[in-house]
Amino acid sequence: MKRKKLVSMLTAGALAASMVLPAMAADGGTVDVDVTTKTGILRVEVPTTLAVAVDQFETTDTGSQIYSEEFTIANKSEVNVKVSVTSTATLGSDVMLAAKREDVATAAGAGGTAWLAVAASLDGTKYEASSDLGKLSEASANVTTFAKNGAAAAAAQTFYLKKGTANSAAYKLLVPSADGKNNDVSYAQFYKLTALATQPTDDATLQTAVNASDVYVVVTANAGNDGEAVTKLAKGSAVASSTFAGTNTYYTMAEAATTAADLKAADVYAYGELTKETAGADAAFRYIGELSKNKETWDATDVSKINIAYTIQGLPQSIYDTAAAETGADGIVYGLYKEKLSAVYSEISGAYWISIDRDTGFAAAPTSLTIGGTAKTAGTDYTFEKSGWIKLTAKPTAGDEIVLVVNGTIYKATVPTAATP
Repeated sequence: MKRKKLVSMLTAGALAASMVLPAMAADGGTVDVDVTTKTGILRVEVPTTLAVAVDQFETTDTGSQIYSEEFTIANKSEVNVKVSVTSTATLGSDVMLAAKREDVATAAGAGGTAWLAVAASLDGTKYEASSDLGKLSEASANVTTFAKNGAAAAAAQTFYLKKGTANSAAYKLLVPSADGKNNDVSYAQFYKLTALATQPTDDATLQTAVNASDVYVVVTANAGNDGEAVTKLAKGSAVASSTFAGTNTYYTMAEAATTAADLKAADVYAYGELTKETAGADAAFRYIGELSKNKETWDATDVSKINIAYTIQGLPQSIYDTAAAETGADGIVYGLYKEKLSAVYSEISGAYWISIDRDTGFAAAPTSLTIGGTAKTAGTDYTFEKSGWIKLTAKPTAGDEIVLVVNGTIYKATVPTAATP
């Protein structure tokens, strides 16, 4: 019995030993991964001209002595965008600017006093709930008043616009009418097209070209026509039967966009755009104003020019979503968004200051300033210095929040519990 048990144990041990894997040297490999940059199509439609006029007798718009067409903005980009617009007015040398609309009524300057402002549309049709422009003022959430910035008068607004409909990208041809001409196509990124050195002759050779790079297809007869359709065959995609046509010309596209100033009449370009969303992709603004009655005649020499400068940048989805989630006037109202930026409170040599970052001053005097929820008055509670810094006349309470609006942008700072040099 003992012998059988021993044989059994030996057999089990032999089986276990036979199941042990032989020792192996560790092995592996390496993978090199090239990092690329993903960029989205940027395409924002804006007007290339705008009519603005001094309208002293309100012949067109009741409630505004400045007539203005709408400056519309529509986002057809593949990404959400931030559009920053700065309007700079050229005024007559004797014209004074009022910070508040109500101040125009009592103005006595011989050269005349004007209250000028930019009003953003509330919904695409109205600028004021009852459509009465006369009710708009510097206190209106959608209004930014022109303020002196050196010798010029400027006002700025920021718009956040929703990206175009997914998977709706289409490309169009741009054939410059002359060097540096974008043929009045408002903001887009233009990419030079280069015809393939060896044009495909059938589906197979077209597939070979598509395997190597994106291929852009233009009907040869239309290649000299502005705005014609351009079809993209994505790199690596399968070329369906009978896709090739001898009536087409096949191109590659430059990786980098060409600026409008560098466009050449001898070349052809393509630009992309998406279908615009029905809600969230539009914005509009116009100019309004009131002119003092002590000046008998107002004309275009008093407000002779308005320059509109805009910058467009893509917005990460998370930033757009955060802004869109805000409610009321703090959120996005038909594209208009009042960004919240940081400011800094400092105590220097016994004086109390507000600046952007302790080095940089503000571009213009604030249209409103509150500390601890209490509105402050210019000249009494604070002064706007030439440096762009704001000097407070009294020390604020530690922990109070400072909120000021400059050119339509909201800045916030908190009074520290200890003095900050």
